[in-house]
Amino acid sequence: MPQIKRKLASLIPKIHRIEKTFEYGMYFILVFSVVVASMADLRYFSASHIQIFYWVILVYFGSLILHIGLAKIFKIDADNVIIVSTALTCSPAFVPVVASALKNKGVKKSQMVFTTHTPEKAGNEERDARHLNRCGFFGKTLTDKQLEKEMVNGGMINYTVSALRMCKNANAVSKLHAKARRTLRI
Repeated sequence: MPQIKRKLASLIPKIHRIEKTFEYGMYFILVFSVVVASMADLRYFSASHIQIFYWVILVYFGSLILHIGLAKIFKIDADNVIIVSTALTCSPAFVPVVASALKNKGVKKSQMVFTTHTPEKAGNEERDARHLNRCGFFGKTLTDKQLEKEMVNGGMINYTVSALRMCKNANAVSKLHAKARRTLRI
């Protein structure tokens, strides 16, 4: 029921005009993260678990060093390394905060690669294009002509197709996934 109320509220134009909603949302994510982190009870962290702790530290910093090393080899800029590291270690929800702190206006199409993970329809979500447009999904309200270019399957937005359109390159985790990707109408 709360989900239905949120969806209905998203149709009210007055809600879209409320200022600073993005900033408030990011603030609540940060507060939530601090609250969850403060709930950790270190009394349960006994000497028998210290090896797991050291293993996690090794894997975390090892992968971070590997990530930075590969970024240097392949000449990936520091902004992208920081943003991807944030998404992997904290959560994708923190990416906008980091990107705005870096004053990064986004990535270029030439820098994007999309990896298909599933050939199943259930793994390639679709949503009503007109509803997404009314809710500000595209960062601005698209005209009907612009919206038509984004739609597939009778007025729907397919997230996988959209991602493939935005990227310069695409790959798949298996031959079956690559075959399924090629069948998508782009």
